[in-house]
Amino acid sequence: MLYYDLHGLNEEEAIQEIEMAILSFEMNIYEDEMEIVTGHGTGRIKAVVEDILYEYNLPWHHRNNNTGAYIVTKR
Repeated sequence: MLYYDLHGLNEEEAIQEIEMAILSFEMNIYEDEMEIVTGHGTGRIKAVVEDILYEYNLPWHHRNNNTGAYIVTKR
């Protein structure tokens, strides 16, 4: 599973990291899941992650009800 940690990033940095992660994920034929970790924070980065995943039409869920981590799967 691919792993991306967004701790300490501002919104703009998080957007760039997520979009690069999605491109890498979609081109990777060996991985069918990736994890994006936001932490619990204020929720601004979580909103960015969810908006981008929705925009790319990528299914996701939280692992074990951990709302600070997104498990993304390929369509």
